[in-house]
Amino acid sequence: MKQLITSLFCVVILFSCNKDSVIDNPDPNPDTKTELPTIITDPYSDFTRFSITVNGTLKDSGSSKIIETGFVVDTFAAPTLEKNLNILVRPTDSYGKMQVIITNIPAGKKYYLRAYARNNKGVAYGNEITFSSLAEKVYFGSITLSTQQEVIEFGRGHYTTINGSLFLTGSITDLAPLKDLAIIDYALEVTNTNQLTTLNGMDSIMAVGAAGFFHGMRFENNTALKELNALKNLTSNNGPLIIVNNDELTDLSGFDNITYNSFGNIDIQLCEKLTSLHGLEKLNWLDGGILISDNPNLTDISAFGNLSVVTWNIRIYGNPALPDLHGFEGLHKLDGLEISGNAVLADISGLINIDSVDNGILLTGNEALRDLTGLKNLKETPDIVIRESPGLYSLNGLQNIKKLSRGITIANTGVTSLAGLENLAQASRLEIIFNEKLKNLQGLNGFTSAPGYGSTVIVSRNDQLESLDGLEKLKNVDGQIYMGFNPLLNNFCALKTLALTGWNGAFILEGNNTNPGIQEIANNCQ
Repeated sequence: MKQLITSLFCVVILFSCNKDSVIDNPDPNPDTKTELPTIITDPYSDFTRFSITVNGTLKDSGSSKIIETGFVVDTFAAPTLEKNLNILVRPTDSYGKMQVIITNIPAGKKYYLRAYARNNKGVAYGNEITFSSLAEKVYFGSITLSTQQEVIEFGRGHYTTINGSLFLTGSITDLAPLKDLAIIDYALEVTNTNQLTTLNGMDSIMAVGAAGFFHGMRFENNTALKELNALKNLTSNNGPLIIVNNDELTDLSGFDNITYNSFGNIDIQLCEKLTSLHGLEKLNWLDGGILISDNPNLTDISAFGNLSVVTWNIRIYGNPALPDLHGFEGLHKLDGLEISGNAVLADISGLINIDSVDNGILLTGNEALRDLTGLKNLKETPDIVIRESPGLYSLNGLQNIKKLSRGITIANTGVTSLAGLENLAQASRLEIIFNEKLKNLQGLNGFTSAPGYGSTVIVSRNDQLESLDGLEKLKNVDGQIYMGFNPLLNNFCALKTLALTGWNGAFILEGNNTNPGIQEIANNCQ
């Protein structure tokens, strides 16, 4: 979704493809083709208090290639590229069609609009159409409605715009009196209601956060609220979208036309009956993060399938029925990633196209997760922590990781080897603890150094670990090495290369089958 913002209009630009239409050439004799293009300003559509859809058709390109097409609009007749209020540049589709949705139209004015097309010979204009923006009635300031009588009294004002925030709470039961309301400049919050079952009556809402201050929407602690369908005319949200502790919600129908969310997270938490995120299928762009947590019956997040940008973190934890992460296939870059405490999560292939995570990855408490192949395209991240995942038997999927500026922790997993880390050469922290099936460190065969102040190599409490085979290329640890309480560990010879460098860092061994010193390793290992 592209957005063009001017002093008077916020313009959301969309293709309009009608596969039944064709480009008609009005002149059957190409030798008599005019030099200028031929373009038509089609009738407008979907006219509301908040927006209008304008349409045009390029009928003929003239005697040379089209350079630019679009619309010109003004408050005076016959707008041109030289005299206008705004120029709305829009290429045509393969059928010659173009369409622009104009939003935030100042009320009570008459506008003149023409389509235009430019080629090497000049500019041609289509026929002129006019429209007059609908009148509005503004409530200045924010308002809280907490009883049904207050809703009725406010509705008698027939306000179309709230120049502030709308807070709905308490014992309200019916929002039908709000049927004229189209625009909320700041926040919409529906919280702590116990009798409100639907938002019916808010069907005219076209914009929340229209003033651009990113207050967003909040739906929290509504014990009877079953659906949000009345919000179907919203196309965007400016600010956070918070959906917390609404036990009767089963999906998110009502957000079906939201394509982008600006400057705010999407938080979906503690919704007892929520089974899917259906309703978010058109969401394409999120300037914020995602938090999905503690929804006991959530099984499907594939509604995120059209999402191509998330600028902050994704955090998914405490969803005991969630089996997979399908829906994130369109993402390539994240700020952070946390997947924790999802008991039946076995498939993370929805992350397959993510290649960088700027602030690290945390995978913990996902008991059914078997491998990491869903991360096979991951190339850059500073930190990986994998904990409390006893079903994880393989690190396959991490082959593209070569360097971790902070480090890696593998703790309390079911891995039998560290295969998958073959290309990891550097990590400031290497921590291998509580992996009861691990017998050696094969897979770390390319690991050469733990650089930086405070760096550590920790191998501890791995009950079946017998040797450090896999660390043969380790040459430097700027901090300390700690190896403790691995009851079968008696072969430290993989550290001979390090020992022969004269390395004299902190070397702490305790509670292993044997606990040699670094010089003993240098002298006795073949």
